[in-house]
Amino acid sequence: MSLIWSFVISVVAALIAGRLIAGIQIKSITAAAVVALVLSVAGTFLSKLLMFFLAPLNWITLGILGLVAGVVVNAILVMMMDKKVKGFEVDSFSSSLFYCVVLALVQMVLRWIF
Repeated sequence: MSLIWSFVISVVAALIAGRLIAGIQIKSITAAAVVALVLSVAGTFLSKLLMFFLAPLNWITLGILGLVAGVVVNAILVMMMDKKVKGFEVDSFSSSLFYCVVLALVQMVLRWIF
């Protein structure tokens, strides 16, 4: 899948997930694009670093710890983007956490369809 097509799917997924979660407001496509870009880039680098430090515990828990840690890191990033990105608002940490889970599921479905 091309990089641009993958980014478009991420932006559409960010918009859809923002509509599904009550505590998240995305007011423009630009805000959705910034959210998708930051989560993609940060997720790429932070996931490698996180997996390195959590490798022994990740093996013991059969990958569940790594999955949970990844979602929590993304939720923290979403909370930080609330302060920095105009047109993107998050009400609470739980909204951010649910947004990350729904975002991942919507991206998975969109990649499966397209």
